[in-house]
Amino acid sequence: MEEEYTSKNFDHLGIVSVICDEIGIKEKIDALIPPDPQVKITLGECVKLMIINGLGFTSRPLYLEAQFFESRPVQRFLGRDCTAEINDDRLGRALDQCFDFGCDRLFATLASQAAIRYGVSEKFRHIDSTSMTVEGDYDSDDPSPLITFGYSKDHRSDLKQFMIYMMSSQDGDVPLLAQTVAGNSSDKKLFRERLGALKEQI
Repeated sequence: MEEEYTSKNFDHLGIVSVICDEIGIKEKIDALIPPDPQVKITLGECVKLMIINGLGFTSRPLYLEAQFFESRPVQRFLGRDCTAEINDDRLGRALDQCFDFGCDRLFATLASQAAIRYGVSEKFRHIDSTSMTVEGDYDSDDPSPLITFGYSKDHRSDLKQFMIYMMSSQDGDVPLLAQTVAGNSSDKKLFRERLGALKEQI
């Protein structure tokens, strides 16, 4: 009887997977947010899969992620084959868990762990913001909406926007903190708050 062989696309994603393992992303997330015993893929595993997909040079939306991993060696990425369990519902619930925990807090924790793992110098830091313009009404009853009019760095004062702040190390430009804030936020105020948050995180 002849043996049957199948092949799967590894590409550069093997490097991405190893870097995730070296940082300990999966283990750290599962330690911070204990897994639900009823789910077959932990939150840490879901996040690792989404990172691999996001860095796979693909623009596939979340609901097609299961299709993306059909041709990828999931067993090599996670240490076990759970391809059949990957679906948009599980990944969507994973994103909800991250949001409930606090995306800024989770990002800062993982970034700090990566900086320690690779010996990134945090002596000097860069902090900057950018505005992301959007089209549409985005009506909200919130007295302080995220998407609103503000000073547009894109010179589109006719459009509403939100702001993204990021702090990175001078050593390798490694992102240490990131936050999405209201479109009318003041750089001066937010920069001071972000520096205080980093000090607390360290």
